[in-house]
Amino acid sequence: MANRCKAFLSFDFLFSLIPILLIVSYTLYYASFLQSRAEENLEHQALFNKLVSASDYVVKIGAAKTEGNFFPEKKVYPNLIPSEDFSKLQGDLEKRLHFNSLYVSFEEGKGTCIYRLVVYEPTNEIRKLYFCGE
Repeated sequence: MANRCKAFLSFDFLFSLIPILLIVSYTLYYASFLQSRAEENLEHQALFNKLVSASDYVVKIGAAKTEGNFFPEKKVYPNLIPSEDFSKLQGDLEKRLHFNSLYVSFEEGKGTCIYRLVVYEPTNEIRKLYFCGE
């Protein structure tokens, strides 16, 4: 009789252990899923922050219209863009900010994109300047 009670206790323990193991495995899987999502969001946020930094530089200094050569006479007109050629600036920013690819143009490109409103000087019209990167 005593052996039957011991067997019943061990079966009872095994059956109660199965739900506990399932709960623990589900919790570990869900924690792993949340961690991978947090990493993806962090990478996306870092890319977005780089694009914002690049757009601030281009609009305020890099491609903005300037007059004069040195500090006392030099004037910078932020948001006034005199040219559509951003290739040199694009390559420079790509290296400095460690982009896989960076696209700066008045046309939307691939990847994550943001835009800044600028005044295009030759026609004096307000246009969207897109910054797209990966």
